[in-house]
Amino acid sequence: MIRVIIWNENVHERTNPEVARIYPNGIHGALAEGLKRNDWKICTATLEEPEHGLTEDTLNDTDVLIWWGHMAHGQVMDEIVNRVHHRVLQGMGLIVLHSAHVSKIFRKLMGRPATSNGEKRTSENASGSSILRIRSLLVLASISSWSAKRCMAKIMIFRRLMSWCSSAGLKAVKCFEADVLTTAVRARFFTSVLVMRRVRPTITKRYFRSSRTPWSGLLRNMGQGQFTATRSRLRKSRQRSSVNGTIGRGPLLRFFSTGGRKDINEEEPYMRSVVIVSSIFDRTWPYAADHFHSLWRAQGEVGFIRLEEGDSRPAGEIIANSDTVTRLVLLCVPVTLKCLQSLSALKEGAFSAKYAHNLTAECEEYLKQKGVKVYGHPSEGFWGQSVSEFALALTICGLRRIPQTHHEIITSHAPWKFSPPKEDNRPVVRGEQFSDDYRFTNGTVAGKRVRIVGAGNIASRYASFVHMLGADVAAWDPFASEPCFHRSGARKEYHLEELVKDADIFVPMVPLTESTTRLVTAELINSLPSGCLVVLSTRAKICDTEALYERVFRDEISLAADVFDVEPLPLAHPLLGRHNVVHTPHNAGRTTHANQQWAELLAKQFEPQGERKFLQ
Repeated sequence: MIRVIIWNENVHERTNPEVARIYPNGIHGALAEGLKRNDWKICTATLEEPEHGLTEDTLNDTDVLIWWGHMAHGQVMDEIVNRVHHRVLQGMGLIVLHSAHVSKIFRKLMGRPATSNGEKRTSENASGSSILRIRSLLVLASISSWSAKRCMAKIMIFRRLMSWCSSAGLKAVKCFEADVLTTAVRARFFTSVLVMRRVRPTITKRYFRSSRTPWSGLLRNMGQGQFTATRSRLRKSRQRSSVNGTIGRGPLLRFFSTGGRKDINEEEPYMRSVVIVSSIFDRTWPYAADHFHSLWRAQGEVGFIRLEEGDSRPAGEIIANSDTVTRLVLLCVPVTLKCLQSLSALKEGAFSAKYAHNLTAECEEYLKQKGVKVYGHPSEGFWGQSVSEFALALTICGLRRIPQTHHEIITSHAPWKFSPPKEDNRPVVRGEQFSDDYRFTNGTVAGKRVRIVGAGNIASRYASFVHMLGADVAAWDPFASEPCFHRSGARKEYHLEELVKDADIFVPMVPLTESTTRLVTAELINSLPSGCLVVLSTRAKICDTEALYERVFRDEISLAADVFDVEPLPLAHPLLGRHNVVHTPHNAGRTTHANQQWAELLAKQFEPQGERKFLQ
């Protein structure tokens, strides 16, 4: 999800009837309408709003800010300019349109005094040479007649833009008819500031096609460096390059990449971090890659590439200038030995499939010999909290029949008059607000004998929850250390056969491996006391499900399950809709929190990177 804010002065639309007629919703509204995308969140802000509509919370939640300026530059508060400036330095993309090249924010980013129109500059300000601290500067001098209603560039220019995207490691959009502003927003992932201005078509063609201009070299090498320059030095470099015909890695680019310092080793490569994520990974962990990106972006420059559906290219065909990459994260992206050999500067990496790494033995050996640190998840603790909380919810739902009564009251008033089945010495009339089915374990967690198979990331958390609620907790896990038991409030049971004998609530909570398949045998299941509630939230096949279901069908025990031996369950499956079964579609672990934990537990293993220091 790309989060975009379109900012507009909105002065002429309110004061000029002709402009208001053309743009009834304002220029910002016309731009917002033209940029509509399913995967974009687009908001607008205007000058007259409090804080110009650019509060700190709003900017912190923004990936790209589009700034339309005309004549009211001086009315923008300096506090807001500083706020936007700070976010751009943090990595927010900025696209300035129309006359915004003389706006306060753009002047500040260019190291010039942020003065309003008509304000006289002092000689000291006029000679200011503050360093431009944005990632890179791309001037799109490509539009002969600019209109907010028709933000369309010529096909030739758009192809140029696609070429630059590719050279910077960004997958170019395969749609020549797309408007250039849309592409510019997407380009925010490798560019901080884009300038769009009117120029004559003849100048456009000459300026961009000529290899003698410094911009051609700069644009071809975008994404490789943290470009810094002063405007005065930029003009001088441009003049020199035009005379000398310097292109590519000429004096201008070296000047940009070194901040103008001549005493820096010009051969030293720019080191960068790259994250590539495939659609296969996104389907399983839809929020993890973006959160990982945000964690790294807080540390400095990051190249982030999201592949389209069906793109199965190996990493070596995706990464431009791979010899400059020092940190690499591939999420369900194929990697070969040839790819790794091209990553000559690589120091750290993570090569993740959906749950494990996707490196071959040959690649692992190569990385080991090169001294590259390879990280992964040592356990599945990233969803431990999500699954354990869900298991607690299943437990309470199984005890109190919450899903059953929720469903029943939609079509009947009978649940309001619930009466337990008649037995000797029991009332036949429903008690006040009573809902328990006394044939099965019911009521509160407090006082129940909870017996857990496992004491790992999920089981220990669950044990601590029910212990806190007043349950008597015992757990069996021959591989867990002593702290796993006493820190969760569970008593250690040494024999699995003893664990099941007195269980009010029985909870198998171990991962499914070859050794844990059918760990809970039919004999153990048949040893469970009558009325026991069984809670399944990790994997069903750790139990003999045939024996388990048979007891459920005979109303001997109740079941609260998020996992099953066959998924999805057939709609005609006899478990569905039973009075003694709570069922959910295997979604205990997939929360936004679990996605974030996945990213954080991986990101914290990498060496911390401080914010890049800019040389003056």
